[in-house]
Amino acid sequence: MKFLTSFLLGSSLFLTSAPKIVDDHAKLWDSLERAGVNIVLNDVDFCSDDLADGAYIPVIKALVVCQDNASPLSSRQVDWTSNDLDTLRHESHHVVQDCLLGGLGDGESGPLFDTRESLKSFVDNILSEEQIDRIVTNYRELGFDREVIIMEIEAFAVASGVSPDKIADAINKFCN
Repeated sequence: MKFLTSFLLGSSLFLTSAPKIVDDHAKLWDSLERAGVNIVLNDVDFCSDDLADGAYIPVIKALVVCQDNASPLSSRQVDWTSNDLDTLRHESHHVVQDCLLGGLGDGESGPLFDTRESLKSFVDNILSEEQIDRIVTNYRELGFDREVIIMEIEAFAVASGVSPDKIADAINKFCN
C-alpha cells in the first residue's frame, strides 16, 4: 500500500505540470491522458536495472518511461531522446493492445492484427530478421510465452514504423 500511495502521489504531482515532449508526440500524450492512463516519468520505484526503458502496467493503468538521461535519484523530466520517444510509442501500443479485449486496465490484451499473416506482413516491412530474432530471444530468456512475444514484436514494429499521431488515433478509437 505504501508503494501504491507513493506512486499515486508522484504521478499526480507530475501530471500537474505540462510535459516538455517533442511536438509530434503531444497528441499521443494527450490521448493517453484522456483515456485514463497515468504517465509516469523516471519514477525511482520503477526505473531500475530491471526496467531499463519503460513499461505499461495495466492493473494500475500506468505507462512508465525511464528517460535515458534522467538522474537515478530524481523523477524530474529531462530532454527527450529518440529512444525515450520510441519507448513512449512502444508502451502506448501496449495500451492499445490492452483496450482491444475488454477495456483499459482489465488485464486482458491481444494483438491489433487479427491474423498471423497480416502481422507478419506488417512486421516484415519494418523490422529486420535480426531484430525479430533478438526480440524473440530476449523475451524467451525472460520466460515469456509465445503470445506475449507476438505482442512485443507487434509493439516494436509499431514504435518503429507508425507515427505517434496514428498511435494516438488507435488509442482514441479503442480506449475511449
